[in-house]
Amino acid sequence: MASVSRSTAAAPDTARLLQIMWRAFVGAAMIYGVVPYLVEPGDDPLTPAAHGAMYSAAAGAAVASFITRRWWLNAVAARRAAGAENEARARVKAGAIVTWALSETVSIIGVARAFLGHDPRYSLPFVVVSVLLLYLHRPSTWPLGDASAVP
Repeated sequence: MASVSRSTAAAPDTARLLQIMWRAFVGAAMIYGVVPYLVEPGDDPLTPAAHGAMYSAAAGAAVASFITRRWWLNAVAARRAAGAENEARARVKAGAIVTWALSETVSIIGVARAFLGHDPRYSLPFVVVSVLLLYLHRPSTWPLGDASAVP
């Protein structure tokens, strides 16, 4: 019976942990919007194809964040259906971190584009999209409680 009470008490700890981690991801994405302004602007040596490749890579990371989220949510639902609540909670944590990392990748690509293109403004659209993705994947959208919360 003690393990049941520990299991239910772990849900608020998991929610708090995910909230702290999510805020760190959002903070990092916002810092990536400021860091390129430390670079002195200059001529853009990148070709249009290189700019397109960076946009494509960022779009790929954004799409992958949604695909990854769906995959992890299916894994959580399968674990809960099997009655393995602790494994399901671990998959929620892992899935959230991987999804947030993919969302943050968009802003990292923006920083790379700003540094390589010698223009700090290049990073701003990437940072905005990254923060929007992180908002869409915020902790409150992840199922931390009962199995009925899985979308």
